[in-house]
Amino acid sequence: MRDLDIRDITEHSYHDGTVSSARCALWGTFPEEETEKSGLKTFNFIFSPRPETDTGAYLPQFENYDILHISVTENDSGYEFTLDCSKYVNGETDFRHLHFTCEKITACLCTFEDFSYKNIYNESTYPEGREYLDEKYFICTDEYDMGDGITVRYEIYGEQSESKNKYVGARIANCTYFKNGVKIFEHLTDRHHLHPFKSVIHHSNGHSYIPFHTDLYGISFFEIETGRRYDYIPDGQEHDISFDGGESFIVCDIFYDSESNLLACDGCYWACPNEIFVMDFSDPIHYDPRMIRMHGEIPMDYNEYDDINFVRWEEESLILKGEDGNEYTVTKARLREMLAEKRSRFPIEDLDN
Repeated sequence: MRDLDIRDITEHSYHDGTVSSARCALWGTFPEEETEKSGLKTFNFIFSPRPETDTGAYLPQFENYDILHISVTENDSGYEFTLDCSKYVNGETDFRHLHFTCEKITACLCTFEDFSYKNIYNESTYPEGREYLDEKYFICTDEYDMGDGITVRYEIYGEQSESKNKYVGARIANCTYFKNGVKIFEHLTDRHHLHPFKSVIHHSNGHSYIPFHTDLYGISFFEIETGRRYDYIPDGQEHDISFDGGESFIVCDIFYDSESNLLACDGCYWACPNEIFVMDFSDPIHYDPRMIRMHGEIPMDYNEYDDINFVRWEEESLILKGEDGNEYTVTKARLREMLAEKRSRFPIEDLDN
């Protein structure tokens, strides 16, 4: 997702496309004529803070209504958004008129609907922001202790800011790792991940791994005993017309279970609530990136905008906490079944080529 450009509305046709809504977001499909002209297939808009319509209510929930009119104007305080749409329901036409203001709109106008697991990592291009790797752009140095004798130093570069938050202007960081005071490797990371993962992974194969980021998306691993590393950034899904790659799950923390070699990944999609995905971590230096989502496994009264958090691994299960405060169990047998289904639906021949 990215900030809305007014041209996202003015330069494309939405009439006769379809739209769905829920609370703080609109999404849908472009009409065929627009797809033929520009290649655009789907759109997503997220509004913040959560908008209120003229009636004082949040955006109503509806699915696959035909778009009659859509417009956005920008003003000093943000945006004014108008949508007219309708659907034939139970023999009658249900007409919806939404009009509201908001401070910010993030958007994704997508040319690609499916998910590509192709590894697009390239050492010469990722991460972005390398032009700031100069002493004149130096902001600060942060040091962290990951345990097991592993420490890491983050040297952060970017634009100076008057904000009390020293990271506001950050653009890139040079990250150097040490074992018992001896340098073992270094990497660059972009401005979205200016802190390391919390701890080292001790794998059932006898090796230990340092997880790290080079980009907003994907995860990389360094094998301490051998010096091998694997960098992975997925091509992603729903490719925005403004970018080469697409949106994918942003991993912020990981929790490894040595009994099953499963890895629970805590994070979110851009501007969305926290959730948990799980993947097979049997081969850390060439791991399988096909993750399974836990939202559908939680039997609480929830929707897509409720948080799910990791609690712990148990002998036979993964324990999660829902936004209702209750703990929920997903068995490892169910996780393996879901992973097998994912592999069947999304076969991968060679994701690194």
